Amino acid sequence: MGIIVQQVRLFVFSGLLTLGAGAQALDELLESPWWLFEGANFTVATNQPESGPDLVGQLELFRAVVLRFTGLEPVRARLPTRAVIFGDHGEFTKVAGVGHVLGFTNTSLRHNRMVSSGGRIDVERSHIMFHEYVHYLLRTSTQESHPSWYDEGLAEYLSTTFEHDGTVTVGTPPVLHRLLLANRDLTIPVSRFVHADHPTNLRPQNKGAFYAMSWALVNYIYADRKGERLEGLNRYLAYLRAGEPREESFRAAFGTSARRFIDRARKVAERRRGVLITYPLEMFEVDESLVSRRMTIDEVAKELTYLAVFNNTDFARRIAEEMLELDPANPHMLTALAVGHQADQEYERGAELAQQALAEAAMREIRDVTLEIDFADLLMVWNGDACPRDADEAPATAKEKREVNQDDEATCRARYLAARDAYRRALQLEPDNPEVRSGLGWCVAKLGGDLDVAAGHLEAALDFQPWSPTLNYRAGVIQKRLGNIDEAIAHLDKAVYWGDTEGVREDAEAALQNLENRG
Repeated sequence: MGIIVQQVRLFVFSGLLTLGAGAQALDELLESPWWLFEGANFTVATNQPESGPDLVGQLELFRAVVLRFTGLEPVRARLPTRAVIFGDHGEFTKVAGVGHVLGFTNTSLRHNRMVSSGGRIDVERSHIMFHEYVHYLLRTSTQESHPSWYDEGLAEYLSTTFEHDGTVTVGTPPVLHRLLLANRDLTIPVSRFVHADHPTNLRPQNKGAFYAMSWALVNYIYADRKGERLEGLNRYLAYLRAGEPREESFRAAFGTSARRFIDRARKVAERRRGVLITYPLEMFEVDESLVSRRMTIDEVAKELTYLAVFNNTDFARRIAEEMLELDPANPHMLTALAVGHQADQEYERGAELAQQALAEAAMREIRDVTLEIDFADLLMVWNGDACPRDADEAPATAKEKREVNQDDEATCRARYLAARDAYRRALQLEPDNPEVRSGLGWCVAKLGGDLDVAAGHLEAALDFQPWSPTLNYRAGVIQKRLGNIDEAIAHLDKAVYWGDTEGVREDAEAALQNLENRG
């Protein structure tokens, strides 16, 4: 059934770093054995090593199911997907700083990271992780934009995939969706549902109903054994690509109004509780290659501080500070502290620590691209808060006006120069790194350099992550300055569409509005 759309050199003491008498307070999470399991498409870090091979196998199987179901080509992702699996939910909550979910996914320019609790992956824990991984695979394989209900509905539909006794089942209805569909008081108007560009734009009371209806609609379309509704979906997406209105396209594609079609889908979902599709396990080709090794305490500390730093800064700082008692001036732990200060908007102290980390790494002859990137990124974020925006980015009507004197401008320029130099050093280590390319291109543009060079860096980064809101926003602004208006609009539209993940949606909308105001 085809889809319609088509790191690390570390300073350690001899061997594995061991705990000395002065480190008795080190968190028990670091004392437990952590292992790294590397498969064909996933790397799993876990303190439940006996489960490692099975965890990698589950992830590899889910990937194979999504590729088979959607008909996508099994291309190897250019960014690594790394899963961190905690032994129990208390450990997960302590590090992640969130107790209301069992797992989550975070996609950045550096990697695609999945986090789960309880030492295992199951339907309950994997729902959010798998939902986001479906988005990740689709966006990696195709750059097309789709109606939000289809994007979210397909991700919801596939995210409940599970394997049992040699059989793979797709389409298990989430309990919450069934409850929402059965409660007629909790709903969303059809027009708002069809026209929604992204769930983040909806009112809080409409979001749950949106996901439930999206799941029901996709379930209804794919459950048609004759394939007629699937053909209708093909026509509907073709009409949208041609710029036709959404509700008129629904009627033309499916032979009935959106209201009636969605109501049928809702009734079927309520009556049948979804339509399950089963496959024999042997029909999926899963690469079973696996390499494993014990992680050093340095590596574990880096893993935990990275996960904790933005949601649980105090925990991240405690781990970093205790590691620094073992290894004073450890560059990676200094950087972790720097990022923690960044999260608390203490940019000056963060920059000092990041600069100290780079100096210490140079003394130890450690060349690590992440140290350079984190230092440069901190300077960029600092400037983003403290420096004036160019008119191409955010016009005065969208941002507060700010008086800027020559000293301010000189300080901002000095930070951009320091960030540019750090990105250039990082580029020598990893020429294809999208984070490096993006930051370097943006620095070149902000410093008034060659815009063609800046655009080239952004395009190289987009080759890795074509859906990234930040990359598309930056590329759109640069293309606008080059006079390539159509390309600018195309990039900014993508930044708006996917802008929920990186906080650039407002800036992209402001840049688009600025283009319209200039005619």
